[in-house]
Amino acid sequence: MNGRCQSPQSRFKREGISGSGRVLDQCNFNTDCLGGMFCLGGACNCLSNYVAIQGYCYIKKNPGESGCQYNEQCSAVWPESTCKQSKCECPEDVNGVPYVMSRTRDGVVCILHSGEDGDSTPKCPLPEYDDDLLSMPVSQLRNPAMTDPDDQDIPMGEHINPLQFCNTKSTDYTSFVANGGGACVYGQEPFSQGNGIYIADLYDCVGAPSAMSNVKSAMEGNGIYIADLYDCVGAPSAMSNVKSAMEGVYDISKNADGICCMSRAMTCSQPKREANTGSSAPASGVRPRWWYNQITNNCEQFLFNGWQEDEMQSPNNFKTRDHCMAYCSDDSSCKKGSPQYMSGPILNEDEPIGNCQTASSCGSGFECHSKGSQSLCCQTVASLCSNSGGRPIDLLRTTNFDPGFTMKKTFSLNYPSTSRYYYDSDQNRCIAFTFLGGFGNFNNFASSQECDLFCGKLVCSIGSPLKIGNQNQKCASNTDCPSSYECSSDHSVCCPRKQSVCSQPLRLGDCKNSVKRYWYNAGQKTCEMFFYTGCQGNDNSFSSKSECEGTCSNVVPEPQCTQGEAYKDYQGNYYVSSNSVCPINYEPFFDTNINTNVCCPSKSYTCSLSSHKGVVCGSGSSFRYFFNSKTQECQSFAYDGCDGNSNNFATIKDCQEYCGVGNCANGGVPEINEFGQLIVCSDSNKCPSSDTECVSLNQGFSIINRCCPTRIHVCSMPVKNGMGSSASTRFYFNKIIKECTPFTYNGNGNLNSFPSLQACNNYCLSATCAAGENAYLNPNTNTPYECNPSLTTSCPRNYRCIYNSLTELHICCGTPPTASDVCEDSAKAYMNIDGTVKECLINIDGSCPSNYLCTFNSKNRGKYYCCKTENFCPIGKSVFKDSSSKSPIRCTISGTNNQCPDNHSCQSEIRNAFQGYCCSSREVCPNNAEFFVEENTQMPRSCTIGAFITCPNGFSCQSVDNSAISGFCCKGEITSAASDGCPPDFDFI
Repeated sequence: MNGRCQSPQSRFKREGISGSGRVLDQCNFNTDCLGGMFCLGGACNCLSNYVAIQGYCYIKKNPGESGCQYNEQCSAVWPESTCKQSKCECPEDVNGVPYVMSRTRDGVVCILHSGEDGDSTPKCPLPEYDDDLLSMPVSQLRNPAMTDPDDQDIPMGEHINPLQFCNTKSTDYTSFVANGGGACVYGQEPFSQGNGIYIADLYDCVGAPSAMSNVKSAMEGNGIYIADLYDCVGAPSAMSNVKSAMEGVYDISKNADGICCMSRAMTCSQPKREANTGSSAPASGVRPRWWYNQITNNCEQFLFNGWQEDEMQSPNNFKTRDHCMAYCSDDSSCKKGSPQYMSGPILNEDEPIGNCQTASSCGSGFECHSKGSQSLCCQTVASLCSNSGGRPIDLLRTTNFDPGFTMKKTFSLNYPSTSRYYYDSDQNRCIAFTFLGGFGNFNNFASSQECDLFCGKLVCSIGSPLKIGNQNQKCASNTDCPSSYECSSDHSVCCPRKQSVCSQPLRLGDCKNSVKRYWYNAGQKTCEMFFYTGCQGNDNSFSSKSECEGTCSNVVPEPQCTQGEAYKDYQGNYYVSSNSVCPINYEPFFDTNINTNVCCPSKSYTCSLSSHKGVVCGSGSSFRYFFNSKTQECQSFAYDGCDGNSNNFATIKDCQEYCGVGNCANGGVPEINEFGQLIVCSDSNKCPSSDTECVSLNQGFSIINRCCPTRIHVCSMPVKNGMGSSASTRFYFNKIIKECTPFTYNGNGNLNSFPSLQACNNYCLSATCAAGENAYLNPNTNTPYECNPSLTTSCPRNYRCIYNSLTELHICCGTPPTASDVCEDSAKAYMNIDGTVKECLINIDGSCPSNYLCTFNSKNRGKYYCCKTENFCPIGKSVFKDSSSKSPIRCTISGTNNQCPDNHSCQSEIRNAFQGYCCSSREVCPNNAEFFVEENTQMPRSCTIGAFITCPNGFSCQSVDNSAISGFCCKGEITSAASDGCPPDFDFI
């Protein structure tokens, strides 16, 4: 390449050339990439039904499907499957038990030929088996006609097996045959002709034809149609082994050639079965697995116990995330419910209707769902959230919900019922019901929140209806709703306005999942991708970019004041300040979202207002915060939900930052002067009290120095029981005995008050350690390790010996090496008081303490931590500092708005850092030499090359640009031309 030898293993990120881009090559348009790819974030990526192999995208192949070239095409769909003679084959075996392929109407699945240790029964494809389990987890349908194995009146050979077998060729989906001679039908007593439950859409008869050849007779009966729920999964040679093994014990029909397993749609709708991690649980069976969350369309990890049998085994259980996504996600199937099928002679020969173009290509109750390069006819939300719950045959019942049926665990014991939620289309809300444990329909949710998220759009076209408790807030007109809502004429409930939804800020949520969503950035007028954590989000969250754009593209967002609501005239219209004149207590504010000057409440006015509880709406009252101008503190108050005034903040931090009260790391509020103003401190302007120290506090992306109480001061405060009405036991540090001591706390005490003994010890025994550092504890006594300041090796690595005036001992302060493993490039992690590493949230101002940056840890995917290095900027570059506080300016590295001054950009020494500091765009001195920093500005001293000497001894005026006439004072001397001693632009006479 370019006349040089190049390793054949090397891969370079190339610039896009139309139609030639490989995986991760640069691109601007989809046409810059090869087939099976699209352009995402400026790089070529594989479509969802393709897999990247050696820089190219190859279509994923199902087991039994021909046309593969690489094993990865097969294993991307079914783990460990391989490509043999251009055909995807199932994995060979587990512990010597072979896999076999069996067809269902959703495609070929891999099932185990049998169990272990004499268990001849084939196993449903899911959950997958681990070779260290004592027995294989069984999700096969239970037989309602099972007999009591201890009943000696039943002749041997006539007992009914607890597991239900089936005949893949049977088309009678309502007649139950107890010994497996019919379709997957669930029986109900009396087991008579036609008295069966239809489950054919929920269970597949997974075929194993020759397996049943040794059974001599069948016991016919009738049942309930479940062929939509369970598949009859076939394993030909396996069933012959079953019959041989069970001959003389169980009555198994000669026509039985399969096992009843949950269909793909039913499997992927099952809730996770979390392991019981209590003291009575068999802990050795617990291991991490993955399950599909159909609400978020994402596979999530959970703890599974293969030995736990108190509940039915859920087949929504995968060893790997890739297998889970390939089997369940809407990349390969419908998000919820079964697709529309093209009928075959028998159910197992049905095929999903694919390659649809529009909704008219699909039947009633279905719509065309496109993903990647494929499309399916999937059920509409209205169909899934209806009384029939997305099932083709709605069983006769007297309720709007489907309670399901009781499922037997053993002859005398049933599986327990559970509480679930369904969407009631008559009441337009989600309601709890008792689910008996088996079957049901797809209008069945594990929680009210999941039900609302999935079915809520049937009430409101966007967002969620306003609620009072669990009830939707009713209305007759818009006047019955808050200003950000409007009355839906179809359902007479308050629904959010588009203007309000599309103006909402990005909210990542408060949980630990990672779900790709889109939000409307009103400032940029674009829909942007983000990763939603799974809970506590808002309505500005869409499942696709097209949905986001269709909702918000032409919406003019409401004005967004920094705090409070823009001024409205008597008709409720926002007042436009065309001549920069506003009513008293309001000031002009240019809203870049709508490019208009509006009038917003002034800060002085907002922070002078008394608290206002507002008016009752929605779910009632909550606690908010207001700035009490008399006490100069932020205090909580009860807020009824709507309206009120602008002195109203969601968090105490928001209140403190807006009204000028800092959030001291050690608790309390910053010190104020005699005029009631917060003191700004620096190296030259010391804090007036010895009980405070100069601390850099975050204020958005700015940092300001305030005088905050020291930990020594907090832990030296006398005990204060308080004067509240509720008593509880808390702990304080007793300075006399130098120990944390319990006391009775009544409320309204002081800062020397901790909820537990450990919290008190962690805080006060590390009182002299720097912020983000903790005392090293003796592992034997769990007390701080006493060190000798005269010995450099007295403390472990990453610790230093510090004197603690509280305990009058020298202790080791620092960060354990294992904690800093979460940081890149030997950066140092911030330790919380409880000894854990501080995690941070991207896009959240102040998520990390000052001098620490929010960085992504590549070794622990999905986690962000607060880390710092010795230098703010890469070597040779200077950090820009605020002219008043002399503190470095923090910024977002990937931010769209330039937060740094000219000739500076957002940089960090730490790899994968989300945040950084404003650093000089170029190196200050040649060869990254040391530069001289002005004491008064804390910035590099500038100079004129060849002029009078303005640099201190040991420094000379230099520049990285040879042609420049100005530069900076850099370490070392340079040889320059002889000077006549005159300043520039002057001649010697």
